[in-house]
Amino acid sequence: MDALARLLADVGLDIDRALLLGALGAGRVLPVFLLAPFFGGRLVPLAIRAALAFAFVALLYPALDAGAPAALALGPMQLAALVAKELAIGTMLAFLVSLPFFAAEAAGRLIDTVRGANLAEVIVPQTGAPSSPLGDLGLQLAVIVFFALDGHLIFLRSLALSYDAVPLLAFPGADVAPVAATLAMEASGRLLIAAVGLAAPVVAALFLAELALGLLSRAAPQLQLHAIGMPLKSIAAILVLFASFGAMVTALGSVVGGGLTDVVRALSLWR
Repeated sequence: MDALARLLADVGLDIDRALLLGALGAGRVLPVFLLAPFFGGRLVPLAIRAALAFAFVALLYPALDAGAPAALALGPMQLAALVAKELAIGTMLAFLVSLPFFAAEAAGRLIDTVRGANLAEVIVPQTGAPSSPLGDLGLQLAVIVFFALDGHLIFLRSLALSYDAVPLLAFPGADVAPVAATLAMEASGRLLIAAVGLAAPVVAALFLAELALGLLSRAAPQLQLHAIGMPLKSIAAILVLFASFGAMVTALGSVVGGGLTDVVRALSLWR
């Protein structure tokens, strides 16, 4: 251990300073790697996600070190406040970038609810939470679209630039909190709109199918269509889903882009 300390001293690295800046930097990065679905979520062991987060901080350390004053003297209360601030920023960024994935999952669950298959629950690997079959499919499709659009690179670049917007040792103004809360609520509202919009083609087709079955049952009660109504609606939902798959992927790309735009807007609040 002493040999390692001497080696670090020889290369001009202050261990105490590096540990302090690294811990503060990890406070912003860890929530993203732990919460964002596109990093694997619970599908990836916690130790690996934490190691990736610290590796990302290590890559950014030269910039973090250059942006900090030469002499660091932080009291316990100031250090605790800085850690809380970093965790809050990281959690908000993770929340905003995760909304498109939750919108895609909600759209799938809405379709399953309308077609009567919402009781068939599965476990989403990234979140460990129960969902419907099409809800899980929607989230996995959102992950594929996110990576296909290089969303992970755009987001990591934005995360790195966030240290320019809010330096480690600086606090945002008092007026930032209400504006950030408003942005989060607006993004949540767009999540609901996006979920309904993604599911709209299938939901509309199922409404027409339900209407047609109702009219047929009323015109010919002896057919007993209620017994085959649910299988017919499920088949119609899958057929419409496949027919509109290309349009849904395009719309999902716009939703993912909107999530990344919200991240950039959040960073602009603190400048």
